[in-house]
Amino acid sequence: METMDVQSMVFSKLAKYSPPSLVSDRLANEQKLSELDLDSLALLEVLYDLEEHYSITVDTGELHHLHTISDLVEVVDRSVTRAA
Repeated sequence: METMDVQSMVFSKLAKYSPPSLVSDRLANEQKLSELDLDSLALLEVLYDLEEHYSITVDTGELHHLHTISDLVEVVDRSVTRAA
């Protein structure tokens, strides 16, 4: 799986759970997740959707290191690679 494919899917899932006014302009890799106005439940729903889509399990120990969209893409990409 290419990182760009994972990135596109992460952006799609974040857009699904973020207020439209925050994603209408653009999502950027280095954008902080906190800027998307996602509460902890919404972030877990994003992760769950990604886990379901890729048939993976994200290590919960990695969740504390999620600060930017790029961090989320990297965690999902690593999990996809491990599952392959």
